[in-house]
Amino acid sequence: MEIEPVATLEPLRQEWTELATRSRSVFKTWEWLSTWWDHFGQHRDLMVAAVRSQDRLVGILPLYRWRSRPLRILRFLGHGVGDELGPVCAPADRPVMASALRRVLGESRWDLLLAEQVPADEDWGGELGGRVLAREGNPVLRFDADGWEGFLRRRSANFREQVRRRPRKLAREDEVR
Repeated sequence: MEIEPVATLEPLRQEWTELATRSRSVFKTWEWLSTWWDHFGQHRDLMVAAVRSQDRLVGILPLYRWRSRPLRILRFLGHGVGDELGPVCAPADRPVMASALRRVLGESRWDLLLAEQVPADEDWGGELGGRVLAREGNPVLRFDADGWEGFLRRRSANFREQVRRRPRKLAREDEVR
């Protein structure tokens, strides 16, 4: 396993996009996290690391130094507005990423990793020897192979009508982008 620090997000864009598809979360995509960084990362130190095995990108540790005094605190990119944070990797690669994260944390100067909005079923606290301070619900809608349209076909006519009507109403009343 090779851990490569990354100074900016752009060089990983293509590989990140492919990897994020396997992670199954929009909040781990390059587009989401780079946009978040552009708007919320102001004057902070990026601490992103690419984890490779045999020249294949296994995962990305999207961290940054949030605060340096009185404690040096690390956080995952996307906190606050993202619903599923943490390492970007395929589910099968989580054990490798846990090992990589432990190694990065062991070699970095930090006092606290504040890992919010990480999926509870991934047990990152247990993997890292951390302590869970709080849990909160986070409903996730997963689609079958037939996607959004297939999901809608299996719902009531009333539900489908509301799902289609409300965005149009919002667009009439406000600017939507």
